[in-house]
Amino acid sequence: MSEKNTQLNLSLVKSLQIVENLAAAKGTMRLQDLSAEAKIPVSTVSRILNTFSEKGYIFQDPNTLQYGLTHKFSELSASSNFEEMLIRCGHPVITELCKSSGETCTLIVEAGSQIIHLDTIEPADKLLTVRIQTGMTVPIYCTAAGKLFLAGKTQKQLEEYIKETEFTPMTPNTITDGKILTEELYQIREQGWAIEDEEVELGAWTVAAGITDDSGKILAAVSISGPVSRISSKKIPTLCLMASEAAQKISNRIISGA
Repeated sequence: MSEKNTQLNLSLVKSLQIVENLAAAKGTMRLQDLSAEAKIPVSTVSRILNTFSEKGYIFQDPNTLQYGLTHKFSELSASSNFEEMLIRCGHPVITELCKSSGETCTLIVEAGSQIIHLDTIEPADKLLTVRIQTGMTVPIYCTAAGKLFLAGKTQKQLEEYIKETEFTPMTPNTITDGKILTEELYQIREQGWAIEDEEVELGAWTVAAGITDDSGKILAAVSISGPVSRISSKKIPTLCLMASEAAQKISNRIISGA
């Protein structure tokens, strides 16, 4: 087992060396030059480049046949930077929102077909709360925040998502019909917020509102989650308004760079 792990690590080191050399070149490089600079056989470098190319991280110029880095590495860095900024701008807001709502409040980002709970504040004075672990991922189709992200997609993107997704029920309330989901998304676009009625966990109810940039594009979401025993029909409009106001505050902070 030790020998196998060492081989895997060496392979990773070689791959990272290729990436670092391409980044340092600030342009494109020949296969032979990459091999010589990294002291790695041409055949090995070629396999590494092909793997990165298939994943969209490296491109080959069709005219010169030289290799270079795509913007995908920059996008990874930008995503990490955005999440740091979101927590910096949003943490004080959801902390206050938790106090005023008396429920669990969360910052959420989209990650492909999942949502990630990036930062969570739970009420300290409640014995019964909805516990959401930071870093937890959930399928996008059955969550309030996820529906917001889906509602922000184009019709073509939405149709492709529904066609490619296998809707697995997490509770009896989970929407597993693409047509029904689409109808709900139309409503979400009009009202600007989304609800999750025991669709991920029985006994838990959530409302979410979108955090946007200055063009109105949804970047992230803020949610309020509580047990159904405390979420009456009269309280829902108030929580939706609170989530929307908190999301707007965070949006303003992000836009202003505060």
